[in-house]
Amino acid sequence: MAEINRETIEHIANLAKLFLTEEEKERSEKDMRRMTAYIDKLNEISVSDIKADAYINNVQNVFREDTVENKNGREELIANAPEREDVYLRVPKTV
Repeated sequence: MAEINRETIEHIANLAKLFLTEEEKERSEKDMRRMTAYIDKLNEISVSDIKADAYINNVQNVFREDTVENKNGREELIANAPEREDVYLRVPKTV
C-alpha cells in the first residue's frame, strides 16, 4: 500500500474540499494508517480454497408465476368510489 503521510492527507482533504486543522490532519493520518494496516492484514488471508457464492444462504427464486384473473368487474370497482359519473370516477380538480 502507498505510504500515508501528512502530504497524502492534505492532498485528500484538498480533493474533498475540506479544511482541516493541524489536529484533524494528525488524527486523520493516524486513522488512515490504521485502516491501511488492517487492509494489509486482510490481504494476507488466503481465500483461494473458499467457494465464491452469490448468496450466503442458498436463496431460491421465490417469485410466483403471473396469472391473469378478473376478480372484480368495472361496476364492483367503482361502486366504492365517493363520486362517479357513469363508468368514470369523479375526482377533485388539481392545478
